[in-house]
Amino acid sequence: MSWSYKIILAYTGFLSMMFYFVYVASQQNNELVDSHYYEKEKQFAQTLIGIRNLDSMGYAVSLKNDAQFVTLAFTKESVRQMHNGVVDFICLSDKSKDLHMEINLDSTSTMVIPANKFIQAQYQVRVEWMNNDLPLAFREKFYFLRS
Repeated sequence: MSWSYKIILAYTGFLSMMFYFVYVASQQNNELVDSHYYEKEKQFAQTLIGIRNLDSMGYAVSLKNDAQFVTLAFTKESVRQMHNGVVDFICLSDKSKDLHMEINLDSTSTMVIPANKFIQAQYQVRVEWMNNDLPLAFREKFYFLRS
């Protein structure tokens, strides 16, 4: 085989590989995590202040799951005079499985969510609330496992 055929074969192989990569890239679903990502990015400075406040005040939020419930436990002092509290569970693999709810605590400063609202996937947990006009925020990645 002469060198000209080798060059044509290499060029054809390269072009076919490029067309294959273009095809694979066009088949992917590229969505943003949030539908209003850019508007939320502008509000992120307030969220950073809330995260710093949570850390500096020594407050904590713990997240646990078992077969029946997902539990968010707050430090009592962090929710003593709470208002405007929201919880978002953003499913990273399926946007239709996102959960958005108001914080509804029991007497032990715990929020209990039924496990049947979740699929086995990784979630981005976002909690924001006001306590004594002090913004507080909590962020964590959470992998929901069915036991």
